[in-house]
Order: sequence, then C-alpha cells, then structure tokens
Amino acid sequence: MKTILETVIEFFRNQDIKFHQSAEDPVLKAGFSGKNGRFSAIAIADDQRRSFEFYTVCPLTVPEEKRPMIAELIARINWNLLLGSFDLDMDDGEIRFRTSIKLGKDQLSEEILLHTIFSNVVSMDLKFPGLAAAILTNASVSEAMSIIEDHKGRPSKSQKSITSEDKAQGATQQFGGRLGGLLGGSNN
Repeated sequence: MKTILETVIEFFRNQDIKFHQSAEDPVLKAGFSGKNGRFSAIAIADDQRRSFEFYTVCPLTVPEEKRPMIAELIARINWNLLLGSFDLDMDDGEIRFRTSIKLGKDQLSEEILLHTIFSNVVSMDLKFPGLAAAILTNASVSEAMSIIEDHKGRPSKSQKSITSEDKAQGATQQFGGRLGGLLGGSNN
C-alpha cells in the first residue's frame, strides 16, 4: 500500500507539476499560474494522522493596519464557499486558501487529489483580484466583494449546479491543460 506522500508525488508527476520535497517533513512545495496571478502552494501528506492538506498562498502580505478589514473580507468570502476556506495569519499578514481531507482507512485517490487541489488553486485565483484591491488600494470590503463577483469569484444561482467534474475540467482548461507549473523547486 502506497503512503499518502507517495500518492501525492505520483499525482504531481502524472500532472507534470514540478515540486520540491522537504527533506525532513512529508511536505511538497509547488507553484501555479492562474488567470489572475502566480501562487506558491504547500501539500502536506500526513500518514500518521491519515490526512492530506493543501494550501495556496496569496503572493501579497497584508499590512498590519489592514488586517482587521481583510479579516472581514475573508469572513464574507468564506460564507459562500462550498469547499475550503481562506485563512489570515493576524501576526504576519499571510493569506492562504486551505483544503484538507481526513482519510481514515480510505486510500487517497487521484480523483480526490484532483478535486482537492484544483478547487483550491482556482478559489485563490478567482478571489485574488478582490483581495489585491483591498490590500493594495483603498478599496472597501464591499468594493472588494464586487470585484470578486465581477471576476466570477462567487457562483451565481445558475452556476451552483455545476458538478465537481465540470469544475475540474474548467480548471484544467484555465491552467493550460494540466494542473500547474513551477514557480520554484525541482522534482525529487
């Protein structure tokens, strides 16, 4: 039986995703380019806890004086999310999008990885224009939410019936026919 880490490495290689593997921890780092930005990502494969976590990191750091406003924006964004959530580190201003799965006795499959990773990267990419406006300009929370909605970052009522397969197919097309590309690192 393959470990969770071996399954994730095989998936990354099958998807032609370049990555860097931590020497000490079951952690892989990769990079992804979307329609709205370039993002670093972290995959944590924990066989002891039987879990998989995936984080896409926002390339912008929130200045201390804007963190309360960005925390409100993130709470509003998270309200309508079906899978995953945005997190803001109030100490250093880092924003990440997190998806995770607790496997129990089940094996991690390529299909689970596909949906977990694609939905994560696409969520960050779709919300990034609003986050950037709020971080880099004087845009209010409501203005940032309008930007997100204008960039199709929140599904309309007609879009809520889209299946996860449709989302994965759209993400595949959006990210150039494969899950991602390298921002930094090497295959191990």
